[in-house]
This record gives sequence, C-alpha cells and structure tokens, in this order.
Amino acid sequence: MGAELVPGRHWIKALLLGAFFYCASAWAEEAQPNGPHPFPGTATTLQDGDIILNDSLNIVSSFNRQFGYPLGLYTHASIYIELPKEGGRIIGFNDAGIQVSKPDAMLRRNFRLALLRPRVKPPAGALAVAFQALSGRPLKFDYDMKWPSADSNTSYCAGFISQLYRLAGLAEIDPFPQPAPRAQDYWDGWAQQHLGLQLDRINSPNAPLLNPNFQILAEYQEANPRLRHRFWINDATMGRMMDYIRTDQRDVAPPKLGSRLALAAAKAGLVDGVGFIDMPGPRQRVFIAIYEFMLRVEARVKRSIILNEDQTWDEPAIRALTVAVADAYRDEFFVPPSPH
Repeated sequence: MGAELVPGRHWIKALLLGAFFYCASAWAEEAQPNGPHPFPGTATTLQDGDIILNDSLNIVSSFNRQFGYPLGLYTHASIYIELPKEGGRIIGFNDAGIQVSKPDAMLRRNFRLALLRPRVKPPAGALAVAFQALSGRPLKFDYDMKWPSADSNTSYCAGFISQLYRLAGLAEIDPFPQPAPRAQDYWDGWAQQHLGLQLDRINSPNAPLLNPNFQILAEYQEANPRLRHRFWINDATMGRMMDYIRTDQRDVAPPKLGSRLALAAAKAGLVDGVGFIDMPGPRQRVFIAIYEFMLRVEARVKRSIILNEDQTWDEPAIRALTVAVADAYRDEFFVPPSPH
C-alpha cells in the first residue's frame, strides 16, 4: 500500500502533511536582502497592510477552493507588515502557529497569488504594534474557524488578519468582516452532518476581493507546466469526488489501515505530522480518507503521464485521465450509504 499511495518510501509523512481548509501553507526562511519586495511579474512593491492571497498546490487547497465562502481561486491569506527591527515581513497564521516569512522566498513558493491594498493607508506602525500584541498571546488554531473577537486566543488565517486590523484601530476597512448570514446549500448541510463544520459561518480568504475598501493591484500565476499539471489533477479529482457524494449519494469510506497506523504513529510522536492531527475525531476520519484518495489518484495519474510521455498532455487530456483514475478508485473510497 505504501508504494501505491505515493512514490518513494515516505508515504506516511506525505499523508500527514495536510493543513485544514483555508490555512494550509507553512514557510521556511531563506537568506535574502531586506529591501523593496516586488510582487511577482510586476514592478509593484509591497506596502504595509497589503493582503497576499495565495493558492498553493497541495491537495488540501483543492478541498478548500470548493468549500470556501465566498468562492474564489485563493485558499490562504497573509499580510505584509513593516516590523521595526526585521523590516518587511509576510505574516500568516495556520495550524502550525504564526508564520513570519521573508517576502521574496514566500512569493516564489506559490502557484497563484493576488495582491490587495487598502485604499486608506494604515497609520505607520499601527499594524506592527497590533502584531506585537497578538503574537504575545497563547494563540491556538481553531479547526471550526469560528469568527474570532479581537481579544480571542483562537483564530484561523482570515480571522487572524482581521484581528490585526481591528487591534490597529482599522475595523472600518477590515478586509475580512464578520460573515453575513446566507442561505445554506447542499454542501453546508453535508459539512455540518459529516464534518461538524458550519461552512456558512466562515469567511474564506477570497472575502477581500469583494471588499470595496481594497483594490486588487495584481494577480500572478506560475507558468511552470509541471505546476499547471498538478493543479488540473487535483482540481479534477476534487470535482469528481463531489460527484460521488452529491450525485451518486455515496458516503466516504473509513480510513484504510495504513492511514490509521500513520495517524496513530503521529499522535504517539513516532513521526512528524501536522494538519488534521488535532481535528475532532469524526472530521478527522472523513478528512484523512479523502486525503488518501486524492493522493492515490495524483500518484497514479503522474505515473501514467511519465510512462506515456510521447502523448500530448494538454488540460483536457490530463483532466480526462484524472477522471478515469478517480473512477477506478471510487468503490474503494466511496461506498453506498449504510441502510438505517
């Protein structure tokens, strides 16, 4: 099973490297000069208070993209702040805690990016002071992604940035205002029943795209064909999975033995693991099964492309192959509902 799940010998670690919904990416520091930081593909340099939206190419981002509200291309949000000693940094919050990254390195690591700027410039130093106050708290990631008050010690990526704006006295131009009530749809009910998650109470990272107090200065997409291929694979897999659940009325099968053992090993401290380790039990079981399904499909599609490199692998061809592979795994991961 390990060799089938993901190429190489490290499938257990790969299985455990998920980050839930909108807060998926962790960043490593790289040595680089601390000067003006241009947004990729432009001459526009980052300014204090800019919002950076990104869509990384991990499998979880495909899940996030389909279930966020408002819907959009982006699955994580962070903010650029001029810190007194360090200079400009991109700051975000995910299940691994507060992430402070040197901008140029972080911007190079993402498939798709957007740069948004508040139309009213924040007072100099206000966000840095707010960040100092917020980072001094014992913050915990909220897997339910409930909207945080300004003084809350639980948050998630969009809520964390909103807290910074409110603490800096900028509530009137908050890029992630408290979610407005909306009518529930099928996926709201499904997530409530199977994940114990209220999707209609969550603001996705795409919210500032609809905020008139912010302007979109630039968007960027990496041109690397390998990255485009991975996006098509994960996006097609996610769409097919949604068909199994909604159209075919199937349930997600329990996690495989290997997944359960990997999870137990991570909880025991035997291997490193992040993401869904601390999720509520029922949600964890559903999520790990979906994650394994997506890994299996991605690995097999990539292997087929490599073995048939003489073929033309454009977007329609890759999406069609992905659907066929996903269908081959359907009955293993999605089962008819149990009779009541």
